[in-house]
Amino acid sequence: MRRTFRWLLSMVGLASMLVPVTPSAAIVAERTPMNVGGLVVSSTSVKELKGEGTIIRTYAMLRVTSADREALVGTVIPVVADGGRIGDERTWVEMMPALSKDAEVSLVVIDGSLPYEVSTGSPPEPFQAPGYLTVGEMIESEYNLIYGYGWACPRYLPGSYYHNLTGAPSGARAAVNAGYEAWENDASSWMEFNDAGTTSIRSQSNDGTNAVFWLTDNAGTYLARTWVYANGSRITGFDVQFNTRYSYSTNPNTSQVDIQSVATHEAGHDVGLDHVSNCTQIMGTQWIGGVEYGCLDYGEKHRTLGSDDLAGLRFLTPYNDIRGTFQAQSPSNSTLIMIPGQRYPTDLNPAKFTARFRNTGKTPWGNWSAGSNEIRLNTALPANRTSPFCDSTWISCARPDRATTLVCTGEEITMDWYMKAPLAVGTYDEAFGFVVGSTTVVSSSPRWSEIIAQG
Repeated sequence: MRRTFRWLLSMVGLASMLVPVTPSAAIVAERTPMNVGGLVVSSTSVKELKGEGTIIRTYAMLRVTSADREALVGTVIPVVADGGRIGDERTWVEMMPALSKDAEVSLVVIDGSLPYEVSTGSPPEPFQAPGYLTVGEMIESEYNLIYGYGWACPRYLPGSYYHNLTGAPSGARAAVNAGYEAWENDASSWMEFNDAGTTSIRSQSNDGTNAVFWLTDNAGTYLARTWVYANGSRITGFDVQFNTRYSYSTNPNTSQVDIQSVATHEAGHDVGLDHVSNCTQIMGTQWIGGVEYGCLDYGEKHRTLGSDDLAGLRFLTPYNDIRGTFQAQSPSNSTLIMIPGQRYPTDLNPAKFTARFRNTGKTPWGNWSAGSNEIRLNTALPANRTSPFCDSTWISCARPDRATTLVCTGEEITMDWYMKAPLAVGTYDEAFGFVVGSTTVVSSSPRWSEIIAQG
């Protein structure tokens, strides 16, 4: 065993951190957990109102094959758990069974509630139990993703998260912020978090406010947990709860838990990362006897991202994955007639040339608060030459247009500019290249191969 003390990883919330192996009997008596296992015979996910928002929960009927209370064996009982999917909307629940029909599951439920509220799931093998949402995607065993995708763009970042410090220990806000900042301080990725102030919210809900709050859950054996919400192909929000059943500190002794270490782990889930079986990593856990354990001991500090943490971060939010495609140009025909010395088609009725491009990479184009990839349209064939069609509105005679607009993955931008025909009568070939930051995304489009200046 790696340590004298171990933390059993909670499977209650969407992203729970670390928990002691054996809660005290006095505390557990308030909401008694019970182990049950069986086959899901039916299930349905519903969106329920909660606070100012909603949360997806899954209701299921479980045919019990094993239970702490033997009288339940052979019966069919109702169970309910956070998490599920309705159309494009998802709520991810770490280590929580999907409760899909015909799934065989092992659960910890709260005895005495109807339907039985699922507190945790307990898969028999690491990352392999059927019907579990433990791993979204595995990439070369370095890191695991919750959904297979992340935030897609700084516009959709968790960006602003809010603190509710009711019940929080001294120094909690700064320590939590330091945990999030660990994921921002990487020059090869564009992840960005921001402490936006305080909130009165003190519960999980997909309400558009990303709340970090402190609350006692005497039945929950987790230190902290995170709800991660998604819609379509991007994560849209999160909530984080620290369980004040345990003693936290910014400088923990041997009976306290380090706030910043736990916050750094939870922030990794908010980035979009799941656990890996590697205790050298912030997102690391270990498996012993079919049970998942965390790697943090009382009094320890584990605050620095490991190489696999960074690999996952850079996969989801890379700073150098600048790719794109040329979509269309206007005028669409490659042969044009222009009047020497005038804008197209005439000075009295000028029309802008346009070119449309799509971002197909994972790095955003344009400017945001933590980065910049200026968008430019330059002359091409050869690059950055002086154009005979230079207009007074151009940035320079080699650059007709530029933009700082934020263009996310899958989005498009249209560049537009005037072109003024040269005074000399003749036939010209004009082409442009599309550049983002220092990367030439499209080398020679748009292009008009025959522009005839005649008058």
